[in-house]
Amino acid sequence: MPDRIVSQMNHDLNENNKNFMFVTLFVGILDLTSGLLRYCNAGHEAPILIHQGVQQLSVNRSYPVGPLAKSQYQTQEVIIEPGSTILFYTDGLNEAMKANYKMFGIERVFDEVNRAIQAGEFSPKVLIERMTQAVNDFIGDDEQSDDLTMMAIRR
Repeated sequence: MPDRIVSQMNHDLNENNKNFMFVTLFVGILDLTSGLLRYCNAGHEAPILIHQGVQQLSVNRSYPVGPLAKSQYQTQEVIIEPGSTILFYTDGLNEAMKANYKMFGIERVFDEVNRAIQAGEFSPKVLIERMTQAVNDFIGDDEQSDDLTMMAIRR
């Protein structure tokens, strides 16, 4: 179960963690036959679910793994319908920043996903390419303020 995986990771990373380093993560196990996604979130951004609309996947907020030995984690479940796409991303996406400290923001993420849907271009590969281009257009020649990682899957 995802909560057990995250709890064990937290335990292992907490040992000898004198600098209180941490890692955010999202652990999910998707049954491709039934579409059942069991998942656990540890301080990570909520994935975006695309199916007859766009919404953030409901996540129980919890601490990242590493700094607190007794953090509690919970497994959640959702059915991912055939044809649905899930976009996972680090905060380098919504927190991408211009030199004037203006952030890309979750609203722009949703706007870009909606534009991709309207254009009929929301395969995982194209969705990530579009999102990457939107962030690059937003920050222009400014230096990327954080790492940016995205992954999209379609059932």
